[in-house]
Amino acid sequence: MFEKKKFLIIGPPGVGKSTIKKVYFEMVNPFNMISTSMAPTRGIDSKIFILYNYELGVFDLAGQENNTWFTDEREVFLNSDLIICVFDCNMYIKEIKDFFYKLIELYEDIKLKKCSIVVFFHKVDLIEKILLHHKINAFKEFTKTQSLVKQEIPIYPTSIATDYFLNTFDYIAKILGKLISIRILGKDGVDISDLRKDLEILISYDISKFYHFETLFFDYNLQHKDALIHLDRLEKLGLVNILIDKNQFFLTEKAKYFKSSIDTSIKNQNQSKINRILDAMYLFSNLREK
Repeated sequence: MFEKKKFLIIGPPGVGKSTIKKVYFEMVNPFNMISTSMAPTRGIDSKIFILYNYELGVFDLAGQENNTWFTDEREVFLNSDLIICVFDCNMYIKEIKDFFYKLIELYEDIKLKKCSIVVFFHKVDLIEKILLHHKINAFKEFTKTQSLVKQEIPIYPTSIATDYFLNTFDYIAKILGKLISIRILGKDGVDISDLRKDLEILISYDISKFYHFETLFFDYNLQHKDALIHLDRLEKLGLVNILIDKNQFFLTEKAKYFKSSIDTSIKNQNQSKINRILDAMYLFSNLREK
């Protein structure tokens, strides 16, 4: 029996809500999202995902219809456990404040007391860091002055661009982990050293080059069945393709996003960040569409 959780992704038009949902939940290759323009969402784009013993209903609300969501169709917010409010960080701060104020008014009116709100300042690759810092601080000060805000609002700087991709991956994993009250590492008897081997496989091999399963035996002393466990986790993340009939595998184009950020973390010996990456990778390898 699955425990149900519902969360909404909401924000002004064109801020990247659907892209976040497709890249991080539906495992779409981010290269495809950057190179092609998405048609605007119409109505509600909803999907159900299974994560451990939870059924997650993810509702992407069309930005062009925000007036409707805030007035005639408020019921879409009922029974929500989480609202992710997405803003393009290049929006004027007044626009951001006005939109958020409407959201918290609705939150209070329909009494969503058990629902958490988090805010994404999205597309941070397209703004100067100092300006982003000022906008986030201005937004924080704004929330402190609003009597209707009865919870601390976490704010995350996000982007699907290569340099920020893993940070956003980490943020979303952290949000989901809190939503379902679970500590990922060590769950199901999986040790961090096992997950580290996933990472080693990812950074050791070249993109789109074919490798035989035996390679993992010689490089990591992995027997066939153990090699498949590691490769299966990476395949669920869209990072590896497995050719079972040929006993071969190759890293996908999507793995480039992971490899560049992971390489930087390892060079900087940022162990804490590496562990967070492992945590996020394991969580999302267990996420599946219903």
